Amino acid sequence: RTHTGEKPYKCAQCNYICARKAQLKMHLCIDTGQKPYKCAQCNYTCAFYQNLKSHMRTHTDENPYKCSQCDYRSKYSYALQTHMYTHTGQKPFKCLKCGYKCTRPSILRKHERTHSTEKPFTCAICNARFKTKDSLKVHINHFHTNKSPYMSARDLG
Repeated sequence: RTHTGEKPYKCAQCNYICARKAQLKMHLCIDTGQKPYKCAQCNYTCAFYQNLKSHMRTHTDENPYKCSQCDYRSKYSYALQTHMYTHTGQKPFKCLKCGYKCTRPSILRKHERTHSTEKPFTCAICNARFKTKDSLKVHINHFHTNKSPYMSARDLG
C-alpha cells in the first residue's frame, strides 16, 4: 500500500482515510476523544500508549535521553533536541514578518504576538489585557501588590 497509495480504511466520523488499520484506530481516538490509556499513579489519561510511556517518566528519575556533548540528560526526546541547539547554534524557527529566529516554537509564538494586536493574558482583578504573561505579572505587581519593580527611593520612604 505504501507503493500503490491504496487507502482502504475510512473513518465513519469524518473524511479521514488511511492505509493501515492501526492508523485508523489511532485516528478514532482523536475523533471520539477516547483516552484508553491511564496512569496508575495520577489522573493522567491519553489516547496513545507512547504518550503514557513518556508521561510515566514524570514519576521516576529516568532520564534516558543524553547529550553526546555534555552531561545534559532529559526525560523527553524533544527536550534533548532543543538542548542540542545550544551546541549547534541552530535556530530553526523563523518569524515570517521580520526574520527573528529562535530555538523553540513556543518562543516564536510569543515573539509573533509583537506583530499582532492579540492580547491573550487578562488580569483577573481589573480585566486589563496583555500580549505576554510577563507583562501581566509586571502589571499585577505594579498595580495590585506592593512589589512594584518601578519603586524609587522616594517610594521606599
